[in-house]
Amino acid sequence: MAVVTIAEAIVTVLTANWTLAAPLAAADIHFDTGWIDREWTGATDPAIQIIVTYMGVGPISYYGRVATANRGHHLLGYLDYVVNVWVRIPAGVGGADDQLYLDYAEQLRWEVVDLLNHYGCSIATPVKVGPVLPLGFGLALHELDRTPRILRFEIPVLVWYQRD
Repeated sequence: MAVVTIAEAIVTVLTANWTLAAPLAAADIHFDTGWIDREWTGATDPAIQIIVTYMGVGPISYYGRVATANRGHHLLGYLDYVVNVWVRIPAGVGGADDQLYLDYAEQLRWEVVDLLNHYGCSIATPVKVGPVLPLGFGLALHELDRTPRILRFEIPVLVWYQRD
């Protein structure tokens, strides 16, 4: 599959450089763009999804001009990408096992942040994209009052874009 969007490029970088071992290995995780697939149950336990979402509503920040021989370029920052880490807690799990799934979610969150910090400058897309960097370590938005219970971290991502 050819990379055509920034979200797909972020997914490609995450899957290509993933370092965690089973049950948190890349082969056990559903990487995608868009939003959670609540019907996906996962190949293994726990059912994990890492979804890159383009929100399309974030503010655009102007960061000045970059001098060139012919004309100036605007360097813009877009805050409308989010990496969501979703860990579904299987039915019937509770008590001490809940901490195991929370530990999984924490490890996944740190892996995503580390990979974006390390490889965020090498994301290749058809457009003029600069560094792709996480803004913080993710916000916990766990859905523990739903069935199935889901642990979720939302990691906002700053995408630099150079425009003529």
